[in-house]
Amino acid sequence: MPRQSTHLGNILVVAQVVISILVLIGAGLLSRTVLNLERADAEFKTGSLLLFGVDMTASGLKIDDPRCYKLNQELQSRFAALPGVSSASYSLGPILSGGFSAGEFHLPGAPSSAVPSTDLLPVGPGFFETMKIPLVAGRTFTKADFESSAEPKPLVVNRTFARTVFGNDNPLGAS
Repeated sequence: MPRQSTHLGNILVVAQVVISILVLIGAGLLSRTVLNLERADAEFKTGSLLLFGVDMTASGLKIDDPRCYKLNQELQSRFAALPGVSSASYSLGPILSGGFSAGEFHLPGAPSSAVPSTDLLPVGPGFFETMKIPLVAGRTFTKADFESSAEPKPLVVNRTFARTVFGNDNPLGAS
């Protein structure tokens, strides 16, 4: 056997071993990540929930179309009336799906050039109660919040957002 083909064969064997080790390390890391995700506390109860999606844009509606809100209200009412259902709500996307929309807002007293950006998940009335997400302070949304055209619209924020934007100040009532 020529010396050159033996050298090439050795290089291919080493490359295969290196690739195999990298694949095994990746599989181990993936397995550990999946186990950590299963053990992670989502801070809401994940049992006894039914999540599903309705693509309203498939029928030609835009997300901000008032008919979408009416349809969501109707679906919420019908599901809440089903036997065995204790609570029903809706959101623009499933929670923890990564399908949030980005949003910008203006903080009172801040220059107009300081426009923070954040992830938003538009939700319906009863969402936090349905998902059993505990409320730290303030209130959740009511049906009246969605029927009113008054500005500013109420927001529910998480602790990280409140600390980042408001520091030690109380975010309740800020507009």
